[in-house]
Amino acid sequence: MKIRPIILASGYSKRFGENKLLYTINKKPMIFYIMHELSNLARANIVQTPYVVTQYEEISNLAKEMNFHALWNESAEKGICESIKLGVLEDNDSDAYMFFTGDQPYIKAEVISSFISAYLMSKKELGCVIYNLTWYSPTIFSKKYRNELLSLKGDIGGKRILKSSPDDVFLFNVDFKSVKDIDTKTDLES
Repeated sequence: MKIRPIILASGYSKRFGENKLLYTINKKPMIFYIMHELSNLARANIVQTPYVVTQYEEISNLAKEMNFHALWNESAEKGICESIKLGVLEDNDSDAYMFFTGDQPYIKAEVISSFISAYLMSKKELGCVIYNLTWYSPTIFSKKYRNELLSLKGDIGGKRILKSSPDDVFLFNVDFKSVKDIDTKTDLES
């Protein structure tokens, strides 16, 4: 099965106070960590070449340096749905789309790979990681849901599709560190 990773990296980081994806953690921008893990998976042919959808030149340049496909989002103000649509429209040959946020620097390739393997064995069309009954990124949508992804509006994202089709969703339990996203600088301290 051909799975296309798509990193959604067009947000405004309002709660963080600056572009959090470029905030330095251990001398690297936050988004570097998810890109590094996906790069390892792409080299191992577990996923296809990752896409990064962004409105930031620095992120686009980093994506190109890492041999990712950078997509420019000119409509980021319309919300996360625009990034989702750009990624889906760019890819016509994948069997599934796997969405990531750039603010999860602690997720590891092993967790992503295990999620993909378990999802494939489940024979479900949708997948989502879960911790303590809360749904997080990454998520997987088979191409069966392409039209639903392309019809999203606003800053809602794909979780609405997941929640409206619960019988078609495979849930994969992970530890909290894997899914911890960074919304504020306080999140980094904890």
